[in-house]
Amino acid sequence: MVIALLFEEAITMDDVRRAWEAWERYGEGRRPPLWRVLAEQPGIDVEAVRAAAAHAYGFARADISPYATLAFLEMYAHQFSGTQWERMIELCVLPVAQRMPRISGAGNCWVFATCDPLRPEVHQFLETLKQDRFELVYAPESKLVALFTLLFAPEDEEPAWDDPTPFQARLPDDPPASPRSEQPAGALTFGEYLEWLLERAVGAAGASLVVQDDGRGWTQVVVPVDDGGSSDDDGVRVRHDPFVRYVQDTLLEARPVASDAARTVLIQRWLEDGLHHFEIQLSASPDASPGRTGAVLHIRAVDVAA
Repeated sequence: MVIALLFEEAITMDDVRRAWEAWERYGEGRRPPLWRVLAEQPGIDVEAVRAAAAHAYGFARADISPYATLAFLEMYAHQFSGTQWERMIELCVLPVAQRMPRISGAGNCWVFATCDPLRPEVHQFLETLKQDRFELVYAPESKLVALFTLLFAPEDEEPAWDDPTPFQARLPDDPPASPRSEQPAGALTFGEYLEWLLERAVGAAGASLVVQDDGRGWTQVVVPVDDGGSSDDDGVRVRHDPFVRYVQDTLLEARPVASDAARTVLIQRWLEDGLHHFEIQLSASPDASPGRTGAVLHIRAVDVAA
């Protein structure tokens, strides 16, 4: 991703060197991703870095029509409390659509646009909502701020609903898209794949799903059984190492850690039949192939009352 920004001349080698030096000062342990440190450097176009990071991790760019988005919110804004709206404004997260997910058997999916879809606090907040599944898409902060301003404008300043032109005119242009992505076109996003895994974990009767590299760079899901284990991915898979980085950056950072040795955290999701809790563990595989991370994810539905 940083190389792509260099190629586009959005940053310079001096920018990268300063970011690297700042990154190294964090010391060993829980260093933030290099791109986050890069975005903190003076003179850096933060929005360009966020857009490139979102694209690299497979987040779609929001196709926001101001008129349609505000009309959608006019119908559904009441489903969120005032406290939730305050938090969404603080995190720059905006519900923009509902759609049927691409995974068979899943219910409606809420689509939330945010300027930083990799921010762990965003994922933690969305986990608390009772809106079933959610998908994150990327939108520039300036565009979301403009939409929030229109949405919460005083009544005497509210734009006319019969004329969408003023909405579009007041929204800034998107930054240019990054040419590189970790996922092939048409594949599930990492967020969709994670939701699919959580659904599988609920149906695994307390067993842990083991998500590992299949030796060719793709994920392979194994459910341990008495005779060793069985593959259970139904052909649904994504690129393994980028998905592991996605889980690290969005779920494992900025959360209380249940076990430092294997990086275990607890998350929650509202699914169709209620609230579920999951234990996610990241560990190293002794059988890692050359050039691979060797990371293995263990995902298990847990009863927090137990």
